This record gives sequence, C-alpha cells and structure tokens, in this order.
Amino acid sequence: MFPAFLIALTTASSSAAYGTNMNCCEEKLGISSRITNFGLPLGIVLYMPGTAINYLTVGMYMAVCYQVAINLSWLRLIIRAKSSIINQNLEIAWG
Repeated sequence: MFPAFLIALTTASSSAAYGTNMNCCEEKLGISSRITNFGLPLGIVLYMPGTAINYLTVGMYMAVCYQVAINLSWLRLIIRAKSSIINQNLEIAWG
C-alpha cells in the first residue's frame, strides 16, 4: 500500500493513485477485482465533498480565531456553498 500512499501524497489526488491502489488491493492484499472495481471508485467519489467541506470549516475557524465578524450573509453563503458541494458530488456519484 505504500506506493499508492506515496502517489496520493505527492500528487494530492486520490484519482491519480487509483491505478496503483487498485493494483495493490488486488495483488498484494488479495482482494477480488469485483470488490475493488466497486469499492475504490465509490470511496473516491464519496470522499470528495468531505475535503471541500473541510476547507470551508477551517476558513470559518480561522475567521473566529482572528476575530473577523461573521454576519448572517456570510453564514448563508457558507451554508449554500457546503450544500452545493454535497449536491454536486451526489449527482456525480448517482448519475
């Protein structure tokens, strides 16, 4: 699993490490190709909104730490951005 981890870490992309991850799961771990063909793409798609939401949450935390005023319009914008990220990735995952 180290080659897949190294590619994902250096490229900062789980999609770039997909081929190596698939190879590691099938050959080194002995997982059937039927399971890896279903599980790995699903995991990649479902993890995407989590990363985007994490950036928004860290931004809110930094605003609070630096005492930046967060009014209702900023809060609405952040909630709308989070919901659009989740909806967009659900459309990608389920067609």
